[in-house]
Parts: sequence; structure tokens; C-alpha cells
Amino acid sequence: MRFFGVVLFICLWSAFFSHCFSSVTSKISCKNDQTLFQKRTNTIDTITNKSNIAVNQAVSFSTVGFGPANMRRFGNDKLAYSFYGGKFWLIQEYMGLGFIGDITSDLNGAHLLGISIASNYYPLKTDISPYAGADIGLAFARGDSKNAFGFSLGTSLGVIFFRSATVQLSMQFKAAILLDKLPAGYPGSLQARLGLLF
Repeated sequence: MRFFGVVLFICLWSAFFSHCFSSVTSKISCKNDQTLFQKRTNTIDTITNKSNIAVNQAVSFSTVGFGPANMRRFGNDKLAYSFYGGKFWLIQEYMGLGFIGDITSDLNGAHLLGISIASNYYPLKTDISPYAGADIGLAFARGDSKNAFGFSLGTSLGVIFFRSATVQLSMQFKAAILLDKLPAGYPGSLQARLGLLF
């Protein structure tokens, strides 16, 4: 239980470290006739000083969420709980990038903890849009009283609501796998999660 408390703290902390990036990106206030997708700025290429380039100013969001999960190849079939937190940047109208920390645990000896770089693709510019995501990172797993550590891969499908607002709602289904073995095989999880971007 102490282990779960520590990793949950790390997960939630990662959602609020945006001050480290405040000099690079910032949230943009909406004018009456603008949406978040219409925020653009022109800047000079200070590296070459030869041309002007149009740059999309990334809109940044902190994100947190939770949901039920099924842990695969951990030596049990119990209901597990998934929590995540991190930072996301809308870098294009159709694309977002993020840094996410998450933990999945059955609260009884099976744990999956990971950090990853994630990307989401939004096919629609409407306020309600489906999206597909992928992530790669590092993860630690414990199951059957054994430990595993290595690279992790994940994929997700979801729907995001209120895309043009400064607070958004996300519903997603995610599958993740750790590329290192426990006694029962490569550990992974299936998750259904509800989250906020703010």
C-alpha cells in the first residue's frame, strides 16, 4: 500500500509540473471571435535570420484521469484501477503531444507504473471529436512477486468533448504492454478511462 501511495503521488505530481515549461508554451486567452484552433503567431527565424516562418503557438493543458482496468499476465484476473496525470500540448488543429505518467494497480501486489511520450490525432475540428493515440515510454511492473522493467508501448481510442474550450473532457480506451517478461509473459493492461484537460 505504501508503494501504491508513492507512485500515485508521482503520477499526480506529473500533471502539475507545467511551470517547468511555462517559458516555452502558455495558455492562450480566447477573444470573442476566436477559438483555440485559430491562435497563430508569426515569428522570425532567429537561428538563420533569413526568413519569417508561421508558427502555431501550442496550447498547453494539464490532464488527470482514472478508470477501471484489466491487468494481463500478472498472475490474477482481479479488477484493477488506473490513474494518470501529465501535460498535453495541442500543436496543430489535428495533433497533440503529451508527457504522461500513469499507474495501474489491483491494490494487492500487482502494479504497472509508467511514464511515456504520447501523441493524439484528432480527425475533426468540431467540439466533439474522436481521436486515436499512441505512446512509447518506460514502465515498471510487479506481479507474481517478480519485477520487470523496460520499454512500453500503448495505443488508445477515445472521444474528446469541448475541444474549443479551456477545459475539456476525454473518454478513452487504452491498451498498454511492457516489453519485458514476468513469469506469466509480457505484462500489460486494458483500461477504460475518463479524464480532464484544463
